[in-house]
Amino acid sequence: MSVAPETVNAFNSFRAECAKDPCNVQNALQFLTQLKIAIAQFPSSMPGFPNPDQQELMLARETLELAALLSVRQKDLASFERNVTQLKGYYYDHEDLPASEKRIAIIGLYLLFLLSSDRIGEFHTELELLTPSETNEQLIAQPINLERAIMECNYGKVAAAQKEGKKSGVDKSYLFMLDMLMDMVRSRIAQSLERAHTRLNVKTVTDWLMMSSTDELKQFVEKTNQRSQNVLRDDSMGSFGDLGDLPHESSGMLYGKVGKAGVTWKIEGDFLCFENDGSHKQAFDPFGLMVNTIEYATELERIV
Repeated sequence: MSVAPETVNAFNSFRAECAKDPCNVQNALQFLTQLKIAIAQFPSSMPGFPNPDQQELMLARETLELAALLSVRQKDLASFERNVTQLKGYYYDHEDLPASEKRIAIIGLYLLFLLSSDRIGEFHTELELLTPSETNEQLIAQPINLERAIMECNYGKVAAAQKEGKKSGVDKSYLFMLDMLMDMVRSRIAQSLERAHTRLNVKTVTDWLMMSSTDELKQFVEKTNQRSQNVLRDDSMGSFGDLGDLPHESSGMLYGKVGKAGVTWKIEGDFLCFENDGSHKQAFDPFGLMVNTIEYATELERIV
């Protein structure tokens, strides 16, 4: 049994396109579509198929790996998660295959993705699938150390990792995930600020959010106010509205409730003001409390 020559040619073209910098995304996606159709028809892709063909499995595995990395380059994290989910079958159900050189890098990216999405339970579930030697790999050890730092509220370590990544020229995909993680950390800090203060000195906020300039803070304020407007629209519609330009489809989970409805951030002179217009009053929500309690219990069970 062997892979059809036209499928091999499409794979080689797809791999060559993905190796380019910059990559022609449209060309790559055309090859990827062709490959995924072919992979779905591989006998080895059928559940319970006896004696699956290694060439089919390895071609399918590397196609999904390249597709996952391409998704990150496009900042399409929903697609990235789908590709990694499919890859798990090849990583954990076909251990007789020769080791993949991209496996550690992709798992490291996925751990950072889960961490930046605040999906700590799933993060620990993924760690349970790894061997001790794999957790010692740099690209996996760093997400583990960053998760510990976040649990300790030692956010400076996340900022240091991001800074070091930019300085050392780490892979763009990995740096993108570090940037996402830093955004989540800043949103956590900002959430505390808007609840505890009515106004703060701009320089103080810039330092607390670990930003390099006032311009960076201004961009953050604009995005925060945009999220606030999205929450207001969601409340009025009774459903999930447009999440703007946030990097993941479950952006509410990613950024918590920073920029909550009714709070507007404004820079006035040397001060950042948090203005509550009273349009969003908190009330006791027994159903919401029950849902949150169940979610916390589920997360704790996953971690333990």
